[in-house]
Amino acid sequence: MQPLVTGTKIRLAFAGGNVTASAGCNTMSGDYQIAGDKLVVGQLATTEIGCPPDLQAQDTWLSDLLTAHPQFAVQSSNLILSSGTTVVTLLDREVAEPDQPLVGITWGLTTIIDGQTASSVPEGVSATILFTADGKVQFDSGCNSGGGQYTVDGDSLHFAQIVSTMMACQDPRGSVESAVRAVLDGDPIKFSIDGTTLTLTVGDKALQYAAAVDVTHLPDNSLPPR
Repeated sequence: MQPLVTGTKIRLAFAGGNVTASAGCNTMSGDYQIAGDKLVVGQLATTEIGCPPDLQAQDTWLSDLLTAHPQFAVQSSNLILSSGTTVVTLLDREVAEPDQPLVGITWGLTTIIDGQTASSVPEGVSATILFTADGKVQFDSGCNSGGGQYTVDGDSLHFAQIVSTMMACQDPRGSVESAVRAVLDGDPIKFSIDGTTLTLTVGDKALQYAAAVDVTHLPDNSLPPR
């Protein structure tokens, strides 16, 4: 038995002849083919987010499983992979985690993407965003907090009348602030929701947020009043 690190999940996505996989930290991807009842995955490329040792070991375990040409079977909404004594059962994501709504959820920033580089949010830094049903957006960019109005046009967001506090942060909060504002100050901002992950993109820069994260440790003034 391979117990998962607490709070993590294994995720696989297949599209256009490529498989994307994650086990709690980095994202890996590569080409794949079906050979009989085997899943044949080629060399996997991976992001280079710094991971705690237990998550790094879990990433390695998943990579080893996928590249070992595991047997696969589809049963109802389950994908079953097996290699040796290892059997992994994965539930269809749309069944396990239906796409969350944009509105009414406090989204917590987890990943900052700049071109081909993805990095995790530094420990001790929190950045959140909340869209309300009355067309208002509230955000904490890691250093400052603010809000304004938003509209949705297809897969695009448009912000207006944004106001923000103006504190200067020279520590890691400042670098997160710069990355967040590089996206939030753009127009339009492309958005997509995949299960519990919200991605906001402007050009080659993107922010990934997780839904329903624990933000109870944030100070009371971390977001402007609703």
